[in-house]
Amino acid sequence: MNSLIYNYFSNFDEWNDYVKGNWSGKGISMIPSTVQPYETGDETTVIWKANLKEIKSHFKRGKSEFSLTWLLESEVLCDRIKLIAKDADWECEIQAMTRDRFHLHVLPKSDKSKILYSGVVTKKKGLFSFL
Repeated sequence: MNSLIYNYFSNFDEWNDYVKGNWSGKGISMIPSTVQPYETGDETTVIWKANLKEIKSHFKRGKSEFSLTWLLESEVLCDRIKLIAKDADWECEIQAMTRDRFHLHVLPKSDKSKILYSGVVTKKKGLFSFL
């Protein structure tokens, strides 16, 4: 595994080069409730696919599934980038960890008490990387 720290995007082209390809990960979701248990840390999986035209993600938690297309909301910062969902009330923040891993944090724009996904996403490699 390449453990070189990779947390610098100097421009939009460098960001596009970093994120392109197919990624996957497992993380947690936090949905508050009015009854016990007041929060659940349910495991959520994500498939993340990016090319020069668009970035798409598919989240699965139990029987619930969410598919989102992402847009760049602001300028590319040196250590992180923020995206917003095209047709939904979600936003995400990505922080690069290495060339093949990043931390993804997804939450609603309107209700910061919920988390759709928080965890590490890893670039797929090898024969089945296109899936």
